[in-house]
Amino acid sequence: MTRYKLNTNRLSRIYLSYIFVVISFIIYMAASIHKHPDQSLWISYWAIVFLITIGIPKNPELSLFVFILLAYGTPRYGIQKEIFYHLNILNMLCLIIFLGLFLRIKQTQKMDIPINMISKIELLFIFWVSISLIASLRFDLIKDHISINHNPIQYFQGFFLFIIASRFLKNASAGLLIAYGACFALLIRGGFLWWNKALYLSSDIGIFSAVVFPLCLLIVSHHKQIAIRLLFGLFACFFPVLILLTQNRTAGVTFAAVIMYLFFLSTHKLKILVGSIPIIVAIAIAFPTAYWNRFRVIWDRGSDHFTVNFDIGTILERLKLWDIGFEMFKKNIVWGVGPGNYGYFLTQYSDQKLSSSHLVAHNSVVSMAAEMGVVGLILYLSLCLVVVYSLLRVIVKSENPLRTASCKYISASIIGCFCAGMFSSRQDFVFMYLLFGWAVALTAKKSIVWKDKTIKIVGE
Repeated sequence: MTRYKLNTNRLSRIYLSYIFVVISFIIYMAASIHKHPDQSLWISYWAIVFLITIGIPKNPELSLFVFILLAYGTPRYGIQKEIFYHLNILNMLCLIIFLGLFLRIKQTQKMDIPINMISKIELLFIFWVSISLIASLRFDLIKDHISINHNPIQYFQGFFLFIIASRFLKNASAGLLIAYGACFALLIRGGFLWWNKALYLSSDIGIFSAVVFPLCLLIVSHHKQIAIRLLFGLFACFFPVLILLTQNRTAGVTFAAVIMYLFFLSTHKLKILVGSIPIIVAIAIAFPTAYWNRFRVIWDRGSDHFTVNFDIGTILERLKLWDIGFEMFKKNIVWGVGPGNYGYFLTQYSDQKLSSSHLVAHNSVVSMAAEMGVVGLILYLSLCLVVVYSLLRVIVKSENPLRTASCKYISASIIGCFCAGMFSSRQDFVFMYLLFGWAVALTAKKSIVWKDKTIKIVGE
């Protein structure tokens, strides 16, 4: 009894220390308002969301929810993102999450991590990212040349969230929490861009809408409360509208790929076709002519709409960027030029003028090949294929309706991530690795368990 009391008191002190760290960082964020008074609303939002991390030791899945709200509820471009990264919010969040999970392990005296082929390939992949980063030190790189939106640290953040998701997203409520976070983050950022009339040609919000759409359908189809299902049903209608407002081609193609994949998995194809006729007619009538013209220039360069030069220019520039990436790959076939270094080497591999000296490849496969060589490319493609294959196996064999639905909609989101990556670099998209971890939680049959100071593998 005395020993139990000592352990309880010790854990209480550790938990108080944890809360102190959380509150200290919230105060640090709030104090930055005096330096950026025009962004006080966003800083307040970050601080309020960060407050949720106090509950991580009891509910570790909250860490994923908070990360999504912070990373994807904040605009990808602009002063908000610069302040966000200047304050090191995501790095500090990862530290807070680590401390919270450490406290949970101390409380439970147990730790288990599901493993299967997905987790093994992910481990090899992050190992190769590290090797490629070390190999890139052979180049004389300029300090701070890496884009904040394509920083190599995101691979490690993704791996960290992958581990957490694989461990704590086994039950239905935890999984739905991730779907909630993604939907709310999208609505917050989409609402902000709409209010500032900045939705038009906004690529990232449109792409993320297509990726999150299946997760919204998961809530609509399997939540127990009808009110919640109706609410997210409205949200699901809003996401395609958001894509139409952005008029981004990659978002449109990604959404089409997601819809076709979901239709392929459906067991009621005829009913869906008949029921969707009014929707198809409505979209055909309301589809913006300007958006259609953005696609039409791909096969008809004679168009004279307002953005024709921009539309053709982005196509030609992408082709050039892909060609440069292929050249980088051929000359650095083993190690690559290093994660995040594609933009730095652009001018060295191109004799033509580009719109910027610091562009990304706008293709995840090309970017992965150029930055991490043939091994990195093989591991990345293998990871994507094995994840989708593992989820499809569960969809076919599982008799649990919610588990089957979760695998169905998660795989659709992953298909969206990969499709978007064909036209807009998303190989370091942290959200995708979180989905990979969720896939492990639903498909793994074995776990590495630490208990009573021993480590063993349990399961089938």
